Amino acid sequence: MFELTVTYSKQGVQFGRLIGKFQAVRRQITILAGEVTAAKSIVINSKNKCRNLLFTSNPI
Repeated sequence: MFELTVTYSKQGVQFGRLIGKFQAVRRQITILAGEVTAAKSIVINSKNKCRNLLFTSNPI
């Protein structure tokens, strides 16, 4: 979804200007990019913790 947003901001036109040229749109995309990066980090970290639990825990 993030990639679609960036693509649209580069192609969409409003008031005769590309949408991505508006400061408010650029700011929101920057915020979204940070949130996507943080979410990816959380998912990767969780995956690694689960993998470590599976392969290092002692069977009962």
